[in-house]
Amino acid sequence: MEEMKDRPYVDIDSLLESHTNPFMVIDRSYRIVAVNSAFSRAFGVSKQEAEGRACFEVSHCNDVPCHVLGHKCPHHEVFTSGKPYSCTHEHYDSNHRLHKCKVDAAPLILSNGDVFVGESIEEMPLFSGNYRENRRMVGESSAFRACLEMLDMAAGSDAPVLLEGETGVGKEVAARVLCKAIAERLLRELGEEKEPTEADRDRAHSDRTPGCRNATSN
Repeated sequence: MEEMKDRPYVDIDSLLESHTNPFMVIDRSYRIVAVNSAFSRAFGVSKQEAEGRACFEVSHCNDVPCHVLGHKCPHHEVFTSGKPYSCTHEHYDSNHRLHKCKVDAAPLILSNGDVFVGESIEEMPLFSGNYRENRRMVGESSAFRACLEMLDMAAGSDAPVLLEGETGVGKEVAARVLCKAIAERLLRELGEEKEPTEADRDRAHSDRTPGCRNATSN
């Protein structure tokens, strides 16, 4: 196969719009170069309001980079290692509402050698919005957070889920949270725009998530 000599120029805005998740491009000095429409919708920040400002200012309401404060920083990790990096991260929208997100970051290298970071952001609903208020699961340890991350990943999958653990560790609560998250996802996939009722959730449970009912029976 003949090697392509001249690669076609791709407009960065059109490339970003090919991502369904919020996506932003950040330069070495933490300045946001570009964001897509999904980012603006998720966090209530227009392209004009985001681009040209520091990522830690727009997404975290901070005056300094996250790693300076002792937090995980995908930007810092990618520029330090030169490799992709993923982590959970706390983002804030324009109304200062917390969004717990999974961030997948990777280096973007231009033909002239300039390096940027591309960050794909996926909100983790078990940590955010009404789930944060209603899940009745409390903890701060790394093991607890890892458990919640696994529940969130399970909620986004159609695979069967088995919850194991000793009596009293919270399997029933975890099952309720998981079933609620799955039901909400199914309703979104069906195109429901209204706020789901308890009847909607029960119907979603019975139609597509039978395993949830017996998740803690053993």
